[in-house]
Amino acid sequence: MAEYAPSAIKWLAAEWIAAIGSAAMSGIVGDRNHRYGYHRARAVLPPSDYSVRLADDRAGDAWAASALDIKMNAAAMATVTARLRAAALDPDDDRPRFIREFYGTLDGRAVFGLTHDSGGGAWRHATSDNTHLWHVHISFFRRHATSMDAMRAVLSIITGSSRRDDDMNLDDKIKLSAWIPDTWPDLADTISVRTALGSGYGHARQAKDMIRDLGPQVLAGQAAILAAVAGDDVAATVRAELDRAAERERAERQAERAELVDALTGSADEIAAAVAAALPDRVDVTALAAALGAELGRRLSE
Repeated sequence: MAEYAPSAIKWLAAEWIAAIGSAAMSGIVGDRNHRYGYHRARAVLPPSDYSVRLADDRAGDAWAASALDIKMNAAAMATVTARLRAAALDPDDDRPRFIREFYGTLDGRAVFGLTHDSGGGAWRHATSDNTHLWHVHISFFRRHATSMDAMRAVLSIITGSSRRDDDMNLDDKIKLSAWIPDTWPDLADTISVRTALGSGYGHARQAKDMIRDLGPQVLAGQAAILAAVAGDDVAATVRAELDRAAERERAERQAERAELVDALTGSADEIAAAVAAALPDRVDVTALAAALGAELGRRLSE
């Protein structure tokens, strides 16, 4: 068997390139410039190689390469490197646990890198050659080289997304981990609890934010979908909430319109005086003000 680029890492590369305008593939599987380390499969390396010594590097597919190089322009290099650094040094962020090391640059002049020896271990500063001024290198613990969960987590760092599960409490996690196999039993063997918590809940959070920001029109579409997939009880609850939200919005808009009408009609005298000052003599300012007030009120009330 030959060493190969795992589909999970190729997926990460494609998503990274799609998200960062200047990004382009630099490499996954090692070549004559990468004779050792995570760009090479464990099966072709000697036991002394630093990339095969740790427990997390002795696990996983022995023929899978476990590193990715992506080249970018100077601005993107600084941005992505800074995101990796911030995530790695945040004790509450667990996404970098899949990463063994990374190298890039924060200023275009010096190579910056961090490395660690375990998923929860402390990070240490490291450096590498100057090619990392134009490409970011990430090594993954070999245990995770074929894991889509790992690559999704890393992609969220690259793109500047927030931490997964950032405000999900334990009770929510327990409920969700039980709800998924009960609701979709055919997925019980193909979806892990971790996947459910990492992606399913993440999508729910995005939907919640979208509902909050975009209002009843989007909620109507969500209600239709829920009615189709979640049953009458859930659909009825959503419809009732939609009605309440729509009524609140109508009341708020009416109040705003009334305030605007009052403000503009109250300014009719000033508007009339200003118009009269710009016109020839013999303009009846009082009549003009009354006409303006009436017309403004009529138009804004329509």
